[in-house]
Amino acid sequence: MVSKTKEVNKFIKIIQIPPICDYDYFDHIICEKEASPYLLFCGYTSYSEIIYMIIDAYNKSRIKEVASLKMVINGNPVVISEIRRYCPKMEILQNLKYTDLISMFKGALALFIPLRNTIQDIARFPNKICEYTACHGVVVTTRYGEIPYYFEDKINALIADDFNVASIAEQLDWLYDNMDQTARIKKNSYLLGRRVFNLISYKDSVTEFLKEL
Repeated sequence: MVSKTKEVNKFIKIIQIPPICDYDYFDHIICEKEASPYLLFCGYTSYSEIIYMIIDAYNKSRIKEVASLKMVINGNPVVISEIRRYCPKMEILQNLKYTDLISMFKGALALFIPLRNTIQDIARFPNKICEYTACHGVVVTTRYGEIPYYFEDKINALIADDFNVASIAEQLDWLYDNMDQTARIKKNSYLLGRRVFNLISYKDSVTEFLKEL
């Protein structure tokens, strides 16, 4: 997009900012921890391909022995019913208050946001990524789009090589074998996000940008 804009006007001033959120707001939301560990995906029925892939990867992985799978899904009720039939043991939640949703993010063992190798996914950077890092989340994702520019596998996220069941299941198996590493990854995820996805981080640069217009 930047290169296309420069083709129209090579002198135009541009500032690039990733998805951001108010970390101070997130810090004040209490994490309501549940008795047993769970993995969480949040999205709409329009992403059913991703939903089914996550379910299959979870069922293929040993992580199912120690953690349940939950999804917050909104959208087409027919599709939601089909997902329930496909994975009847999975808890599906809907229409949560935002603070309750963030509390669930904070309580999760890991949070799914796998991007596909498509123009649509490569071009976008979901806002949930900054929300997940603000919640000290272990982000389970893929190596597409902007992900490699911000995240490192096993350092501040779990990054699958490809968008498929085997690659995601491999990351979940690593999580199963290395549960003692989750605290470290959660901390690094939060610190990364507070540096690059935090609203206040861009205050000075945006102010300077506006002055130069």
